[in-house]
Amino acid sequence: MVSAVRHPFDRTPPAALRKALAWGAGVSLVLGFVLLQVLERGPGLGQLAALVLAGTPEAARVILSGWTPADRLRVAFVAGFDLAFGVAWTNTLGLGCIWAARRFAPTRPASLGAPIAWLLWIAMLLDVPENGAYLRMVLGSVDRPWPAVALFAVYARTLIFFAGCGYVLAGLVRAGYEARPSR
Repeated sequence: MVSAVRHPFDRTPPAALRKALAWGAGVSLVLGFVLLQVLERGPGLGQLAALVLAGTPEAARVILSGWTPADRLRVAFVAGFDLAFGVAWTNTLGLGCIWAARRFAPTRPASLGAPIAWLLWIAMLLDVPENGAYLRMVLGSVDRPWPAVALFAVYARTLIFFAGCGYVLAGLVRAGYEARPSR
């Protein structure tokens, strides 16, 4: 069964798809490493996660109370740089979903690849309000709606991320099963 929903990545030839996946994974790892290094020189990934998950102005104020001006500046840089990271990882995972869908063809799970790839583009767009919200908070405005905006965006994005990872993992299992010699 082939999906009625098509994604632009569906038109990618197999060899180009493998190459794009390799490049995307490499770029995602490099950008993620740079972001992590910047964060760890400041408040740390755990503190940024706590801020994004704060959900209320009161909780955000408590988290930010221990941050230095340099911490806030680093996280402000991360808010912008993370947009490039979001483009890299969501597109790479989307390509992975198209790859996995091809492993599942012609079975029913093949129809899930393109819709999940589209959801990953929505996840990419959700980076904008999330990063904008925590940027506003580190610059001093923890009033409503910013903590709630960051929380909603990160939850939605995380759910989409796990759906994409699960689908690609299932595709890897399928590919491994198909590669086994038959008895």
